[in-house]
Order: sequence, then structure tokens, then C-alpha cells
Amino acid sequence: MPFAILIPSYNPDEALVELIVSLRQKTETPILIVNDGSKPETAPFFAQAQEAGADYIAHEQNRGKGAALKTGIAYASSHYSELTGVVTADGDGQHVADDILAVGNALESHPDALILGTRSLRSKNVPFKSRWGNRITTFVFRLTSHRKVLDTQTGLRGIPSELISTALKITGDRYEYEMNMLSEMAKADIPFFPVAIQTVYKDDNKGSHFNAWKDPVRIYLPLLSGFLKMVVVSLLSAALDLGLFTLFQWALWDDSASGLLYSTVSARVLSGIFNFILNKT
Repeated sequence: MPFAILIPSYNPDEALVELIVSLRQKTETPILIVNDGSKPETAPFFAQAQEAGADYIAHEQNRGKGAALKTGIAYASSHYSELTGVVTADGDGQHVADDILAVGNALESHPDALILGTRSLRSKNVPFKSRWGNRITTFVFRLTSHRKVLDTQTGLRGIPSELISTALKITGDRYEYEMNMLSEMAKADIPFFPVAIQTVYKDDNKGSHFNAWKDPVRIYLPLLSGFLKMVVVSLLSAALDLGLFTLFQWALWDDSASGLLYSTVSARVLSGIFNFILNKT
């Protein structure tokens, strides 16, 4: 069995059913839908998706996309044997069957990498808030992780089997989970492998459940807190370096060339050790 396709869904419409039908025409790989506490009136869409060939599990209450993803990843890893990985996709019309399968196929050739379905966000059909939101997130992520990812907000991802346990440990129950995944994978030196996909926005992305106020705070706060910690550690290390240099010059050595050299090297070594320990912890 190559890979499983996981689709978290909250208050879907006919786009979910159309995607399942399209996928079933092209592949027999398992398709799992996680109903994240949707409204009762959306039940017919889930029923049609099951009739089209998808497996189905549900949260009794809405818990967020991140929680739905983790529920689905755990279910797939325990119920589908010999998987190369899990492909996560959105069921709101943004991801098409061919692109989902392309990401899944990339898992076989890159079993140690996180596969990222990467859109071209310079297209004219990209909504303004989506284009600039992704640019800002990409900039902040590169600043804090020193890794370049062209589409940080993509929901189409391939998680190889060896990274499933890591994905289940990542914090976050809503949209921040996907950004936390990138951050944690970057910290662990996991390579990212981009797969070019179509840029699709249905009805100007009106079907998105992204909260324009709450979700950006959840996404950016962990990133910025890490950056601020890095700044604080750098400032403390610089202050320690200067303080130790002054102390060594005053207490141990004089203003001669050799004294300045000994003071500088000693202070730099100790402040470097201090910086390493703080950054590590």
C-alpha cells in the first residue's frame, strides 16, 4: 500500500464529494475524511463522500484543523498497513486529484523529507489577503528558521511514515499546527521537498474557515517568541563578552597587546559557551 490520503473537513459542500469522486477515478489508495464537528446539515456531503469510496471518522465537536489532522494521521498509521506516508489535503476545492497524487508519489522517492505542495502565489487569481499573508509568513519563517519555503501555508503535504510519530507530537490544534510542523521539522534538520501544484481559489477562498484575527496570532506568536528569545540570548552573550573582557583586563592582565589578546580570547570563549548553552536549552 503506497500512501493514504487524509482530508480534514469542517462544514463541507459539494467540493468535497467532487474531490473524492475524482480521486477514486484515479487511485485505489485509502482516503480518510475527518469530520471536525461539522453542522448536522452537512451530513449528506459526508454520506456521499463515503458512498464514493472514502473512509470516515468524526469529532463530536469542532476541535480545529490541527486536531483533525492529528486524529487522521494517528488513525491512518494504525489502520492502514505498510504505508509510505500520509498525504494531507483540503477538501474545499483548492487541491485537485492530480496534485494530491503527485505529492503522494514524491513520498516514495523522498522517504526522509516533508513533501510540500507548492503553489505559485503570484497568480492573478490569488486573493490579496492570501498572497500577502503567505509572503509575511514566509519572511518570518525564513528569519526564524533560516529555511526558505515558498508556500508556508500549503495544506497539501506528504508526511513519510518515518516522520508520523514526530508529526503527532507537534503542538497546536488549529491552523497554527501546520506552521508548527514546519518549524519543528526545520529544527530537526528534516529536508523539505517542494512539488509544484496548481493555484486554485474557489470563490475568492470564501469557503475558508481561517479566522483573520485569532489564527494569525496563533501562527505568528510561536515564531516571534523564538526570534525574540534568540535576540535576548544574543544581547546577553554580548553583554557577558564585554563584561568578562573588562574584568579580565582589570584583574588579570594589563593594557599591553598580549593582555588585550588574552582578555579578548578568554571572554569570547566563555561567552560563546554561554551562548551555545542558552540556545540549546
